[in-house]
Amino acid sequence: MQVPRRTRRIPVQLRRRSNGLDVAVAPSVGYHLLRYGGTPWHVLNATAALMLGWNFGRHQLVATARGGYQLVGARGQERLHMGYSALSLGFVARLSEHWELIPEALLGWSPVRFNGEVRDDSRVGAGMLQLALGVARVW
Repeated sequence: MQVPRRTRRIPVQLRRRSNGLDVAVAPSVGYHLLRYGGTPWHVLNATAALMLGWNFGRHQLVATARGGYQLVGARGQERLHMGYSALSLGFVARLSEHWELIPEALLGWSPVRFNGEVRDDSRVGAGMLQLALGVARVW
C-alpha cells in the first residue's frame, strides 16, 4: 500500500504563562492518497483542536478537545462522510533539560453509519480509546 501524505498543521499559541494556564489552537487540513487493491482512494480531512495546559513547575497537564471531518472516496465507490470528536488528557513530565515523557489517553467518537460495505442505519457510531506513551527530545 502506498501512502503519500500532505498535511499542514499550524498551532497558534493564544496564551503562555510560566505558572498557570497555556492555551493553543491547532487547525489542520490534509489530503491522503491510498492505493488499496489497485484502486486509488482519496481522503480529505479537516481538524481543529483546542489545547489547555496547566503548568506545574517543569511539568504540564494537557487537556485537548478536537473535532473534525473526513471525506473518503474512490472512482466507482460510495463516498464516506465522517465527522469525529475526541477528548484527551496527557501529562508532560520533564525528565531533564532535553528529555520529556508524555503519557496520554484519548477518548473519541464518530457518528459513522457504515458497516464496511453499505450504509447501516442500525449503527450508532464508532468509539475509540487510545493510550499513548511519548518520549520527546527538546532541542
